[in-house]
Amino acid sequence: MKFILIVFFLMAFLVSCKTVKHQRPDHLSGQYESVFPDDHARQQFNEMSRSVIRLTSYVNYQLSIFENGSQVTLDIAEDTSVLAKIRARFNRNESFNGTAFIIAQDDSSLFLVTCAHTVTFPDTIISWDNKADNNGNRFLLSIARKSSSLVQASFPERAIRMKILCIDESSDLALLQTEEITGNVNPLSAAQKLCTTLQWGDRLWIAGFPTGRFMLTTGLAGKPGSDGIFATDAPLSEGYSGSPVMVYDIEAKSFGLAGVARSVPAKALYVLKPEFEIHEVQYNPAIPYTGPVYAATDYRSVAGVSLIVTSERVISLMQEAGFALKNNMWIRIAAVK
Repeated sequence: MKFILIVFFLMAFLVSCKTVKHQRPDHLSGQYESVFPDDHARQQFNEMSRSVIRLTSYVNYQLSIFENGSQVTLDIAEDTSVLAKIRARFNRNESFNGTAFIIAQDDSSLFLVTCAHTVTFPDTIISWDNKADNNGNRFLLSIARKSSSLVQASFPERAIRMKILCIDESSDLALLQTEEITGNVNPLSAAQKLCTTLQWGDRLWIAGFPTGRFMLTTGLAGKPGSDGIFATDAPLSEGYSGSPVMVYDIEAKSFGLAGVARSVPAKALYVLKPEFEIHEVQYNPAIPYTGPVYAATDYRSVAGVSLIVTSERVISLMQEAGFALKNNMWIRIAAVK
């Protein structure tokens, strides 16, 4: 009898229990773990990434290298009398990769924001000797003068030459313009919502072209400073300069522009280098060097820290270029003087 009662209560207990099937939330419908909070955010970011464009800048310098002891000063560097003192003369071509993003457009143009250092180059680069004349004018070792430069944006269809419309040197920002509209691209949707209330620890999404390949990296925001710059632990490398830095508004379920990726800070170190490096003469590094040396500045990147220009500085750049926010879009209301 006791055995029958135990069996009865056990069957009653099993019948009363419900099998609960745990369903995966809709926002995790992707196959793998993701940095995006949900699929809607992922799709929105993919759409936004169409506004992120690869930049390539080309610059050409005419370089003149003088003999040691030539005693050429800057004021006579162009005189024909110093031609005999030139040890070598040649053209030096360089190219640099960066990123830009479309922020506005009108009937005939696209406007892109990037970092100024990706598209501007000094007109003259000078290497100095450590000696000077009686008046304190230092002697030249070499002088390079810019002969040409070109900035191209690689749109899906083709590369298009860009015009530098406005530069903010203090923020290291530049506004570019192309005189034609190409392909299926639109201004960054985040331009309609500039995030100026960034908080310590907010997650950042940064899309750009390091080494020329489209990449996404994430990090945490530090506190913005009064200089319009804040730091992040997001790893940046060459090519990320000018990339849009995004934050995700959980309530609005949309991305906003928090700033522009600028650079990685570096420490300056003084190192001794062979004099031959100045004159670009090849030598065998496997053989101990016993010739003259000179002190040079070597920059070492600070790991784990990257610098971002705040969206307030982007606003200032656009206003300086004659744009105003109307109907949630940047509208050009005045030509740049």
